Amino acid sequence: MNRLMKLTLSVLVAAALLQEAGSGTAEASSLDDIHDHWGEPQITAAVQEGYVDGYPDGTFKPEQNVSRAEFIKLVADALQWDQPEAATGAWYTPYLNASLARGIYKSGEFPEDRLEDPISREEMARMAVRAIGIDQTDTRKWLYLAALKGIINGLDQTGTLAPDEPTTRAQAVTVIGRIKQLRAGISLPADAYVIAEAEMYWHRTNLLSALPQYFDETGGADYREELSTHSIMNGNMTCSLDRYVVVDMDNPHDPNRFLVPDDLQWADTAEKKIKDVGESGIYVLVSEQTLRIQSFPAQSNAVKPCYASFMDKLYDDTGELQAQGHPYQVAPADHYTPIGNNRFSLKYGGAVTGNAGEQVIRPFTSYEVLPKGQLASPDPNRQVRVVFKGIGAEGPTHIIYAGNAKSK
Repeated sequence: MNRLMKLTLSVLVAAALLQEAGSGTAEASSLDDIHDHWGEPQITAAVQEGYVDGYPDGTFKPEQNVSRAEFIKLVADALQWDQPEAATGAWYTPYLNASLARGIYKSGEFPEDRLEDPISREEMARMAVRAIGIDQTDTRKWLYLAALKGIINGLDQTGTLAPDEPTTRAQAVTVIGRIKQLRAGISLPADAYVIAEAEMYWHRTNLLSALPQYFDETGGADYREELSTHSIMNGNMTCSLDRYVVVDMDNPHDPNRFLVPDDLQWADTAEKKIKDVGESGIYVLVSEQTLRIQSFPAQSNAVKPCYASFMDKLYDDTGELQAQGHPYQVAPADHYTPIGNNRFSLKYGGAVTGNAGEQVIRPFTSYEVLPKGQLASPDPNRQVRVVFKGIGAEGPTHIIYAGNAKSK
């Protein structure tokens, strides 16, 4: 092993146990590149605890990348695991064995010749979540669980996760400090934007984090991503749901607000008038999908693409039924036609056209308005659902997301 790496990352456990409380703090205060760095408090605490050190030149290098092996060692030392001695192998073999024995790392997750490559933020999240006693099999869910527990924060105010970016030394000791707090029974604050972004990364929707009054995992929510694609004509036409996003129109800082066009309006059938989506008291449900046609059929003038839709009977705080079936459809103002008695007909077809034999790849977005209000269903076992509607009028309808509605 490189001698500089040894000096930087090795921890003498006995010395750490014997050192006086102030000695680590003094060493941390001598690191000349952490002052005014966002991670200074976490770095100082980590150096004081003794599981990480600075470099001989008096720096910590907080923005330097951490390898997979280095992160495994840092976790093992911070949690004071006994490392079985390895007769042969690389410098990190004892720490790797200790992590394998505790299920933090699982054999084969990293190629044996790539353990000294930088660890990504997603890989770090996976090990961190396991270190607090949670294991599961969904490979894209680790960041969501880490965000939910307050282990991982975003890289900016909109909750950017950057799952494939390398982990820095400052990020590593910050996450390890949070692991230690959670293992000690201390709850951590979590960023709602980070949770929503992590949920989008997990299964292409933010329903759990954006509509907790309708959905929660403990209520049996089960996202069926495999049902969100429909093909016809022996694969000549395929339509897939790309993502399904809930936007809170009452929150001017909602990071997905840009998905809602300014000119969208909706027909409020209860009040019998057209309203702007910018008005308060609503969510806009954004369904983004892509229709792919290898050869546009000669017998078709237009093809109606797939879409996702919220389906349920919705109740407000008084228990009065506000909408049945689909929520209110949304379209630009010129897509509504008055039909008398202050009622409106929606002529927002959204069909895709093409020339016979032409290849068509068309992204398509549809919108719905979901009025806010606590669900107060008289049936406590009734489910709320998001359905996927396939291509054309005869396309199949699949429930892709179902959760037990919360009732008063």
